[in-house]
Amino acid sequence: KLDHLQSNSAVQKEQMLRRLLQERRNPHYESRLKAFEAKIKDLSLNANTRVSPAPFFEEDYVEISSKISTPQDIADLINILKDDHWLSVLGVEE
Repeated sequence: KLDHLQSNSAVQKEQMLRRLLQERRNPHYESRLKAFEAKIKDLSLNANTRVSPAPFFEEDYVEISSKISTPQDIADLINILKDDHWLSVLGVEE
């Protein structure tokens, strides 16, 4: 996995190495995190909205944070929350 590090900056190398060490240290957490990230990719999030799982997936909730400065930001957030993909993110299947 480290073969392609030569073409990256020092910061990128550090981030990749940290991620690799984290994967080795907590494989179950990392697999759940990757699955969660795949599910939220289906959501139509804008640059101002973030979705995070509960810390270490210990509880059944997600946190949503959004920067709102205009009425359009509010409308965008409402549309994001109406997305049917939330059922998958929350583990609820119809």
